[in-house]
Amino acid sequence: MVRVKNIIISISIAIVLLFFCIYGVRTFLGEPDRADFCGNQYGGYYGPTYPVKEGYMQNCSFNSEMQTQSEACYKDSGFTEPIYDNMTGCQLSVKCNMCEKNYNNVLKEYSKKVFIIAIIAGIIAIVIGAVFFNVEAVGSGIMLGGFAFFTYGTIRYWAHIPDVGRFTLLGISLAVLIYIGIWLNKNKKITLKWPGKSNKKSKKKR
Repeated sequence: MVRVKNIIISISIAIVLLFFCIYGVRTFLGEPDRADFCGNQYGGYYGPTYPVKEGYMQNCSFNSEMQTQSEACYKDSGFTEPIYDNMTGCQLSVKCNMCEKNYNNVLKEYSKKVFIIAIIAGIIAIVIGAVFFNVEAVGSGIMLGGFAFFTYGTIRYWAHIPDVGRFTLLGISLAVLIYIGIWLNKNKKITLKWPGKSNKKSKKKR
């Protein structure tokens, strides 16, 4: 029964620590909001929304220059905003809106900062949980929470990391975890047994 309680406490500490770190980063860094860059705009059709007249948009000619501008806009990660003549309904020009690209650039930088913070904080939490807490329920919870935050930051920035960087990061992470695991099992000061079990042994010795 004691072991089940300790497992629940460890998982609870890990979950709370994860959300504490996530919202701590958001509080001090401020996560970019798409609405600040693009408002409620999304790429798509920007035709007239008012009642149209008979013969509206029927005598419009194809403009190859605007077509070229639109294609260039899409290639540059923007989306087009056609400008229409209210009388004829024909497209007069096209505007390239780069708000989505600007937002993604800022979000990428934010994710990079979260990634760096998560790596540092995650490793620190794992070490603190392994070294400074002899109470297994607390130490395990802090270690699990640190690993979860480490994973969260990595996932946020994973798409922007080249394959070499991913391979290096995974290799270093694996080496650190293996080292900590070996160190924990060899170090006599740190016990990996639940408090309930250790208490039973201490009672038998008496």
